[in-house]
Amino acid sequence: MTGDFREIGRRLSNWGSWDVDGRRDVRGTTSLDATPAAQGTEVRAGDVFMAAPPIRFRRALGSPINPLAVK
Repeated sequence: MTGDFREIGRRLSNWGSWDVDGRRDVRGTTSLDATPAAQGTEVRAGDVFMAAPPIRFRRALGSPINPLAVK
């Protein structure tokens, strides 16, 4: 049974996807080619927004913390 999970893991693994010409890429997706990296310098205006849900802490004495509890 363990062998099945290991085989599935090997098939679904993303390990080595960003290696170039046999050289190991240790930065993964942060390793951009020069063109996309240069295009990012062309941005002149825009908005900044949070994509994460707000985290609210509600805690009663002795209860566990649920950071995603909505008031």
